[in-house]
Amino acid sequence: MSNFYLCHNPVMHNPESSIHYVYHEDSPRFFAGLMEIIPANTFNHFAYGNRNKLFIYLRGDGQMQLYLLLVYQNLDRATVKMDKALKEAVIWYCSALNMEDEKKYGKQSKFKLLQNYNLLTPGLQIVHLEGIDRYLLSYDSGVKSFDSPLAMDRFLSVDLKYTDLQLEEGNHNVFNPSLKEG
Repeated sequence: MSNFYLCHNPVMHNPESSIHYVYHEDSPRFFAGLMEIIPANTFNHFAYGNRNKLFIYLRGDGQMQLYLLLVYQNLDRATVKMDKALKEAVIWYCSALNMEDEKKYGKQSKFKLLQNYNLLTPGLQIVHLEGIDRYLLSYDSGVKSFDSPLAMDRFLSVDLKYTDLQLEEGNHNVFNPSLKEG
């Protein structure tokens, strides 16, 4: 597995939900932020224009968490290898997190990457934040939140130029942290 490092700057004020930074020293080199997305009544919308990977982490105690790995600096300006490297970073981070959580909860944790919307839209994932009825859209060059499916559909059609055929049928990932698996 490639070399990844968790980074921490104690004098820097982190964004509210930012928990760690990840540096990848092999090609493609990148510096990314890792944030937990906490759906709450005070959910702040966001729109980031960088490569990213959303994933769900299920702790050993059954608590479900949604994370966003967001590339801040693509040091090699990589495009082709970046998706594979981000998946490796997720696997690496979840393995490290599990080592601590398994000691704490006495049971191994799991994680899953999100499903693509459909075969015609590779790299496009939609997450319904069920508890607050909001939507997250992850695509190759960004991640954005929406209040309604209509607003999200408009963005997909107008801004990202997806056709009606591409968006006709697909999968929404659902995230509801109040549902515990045991």
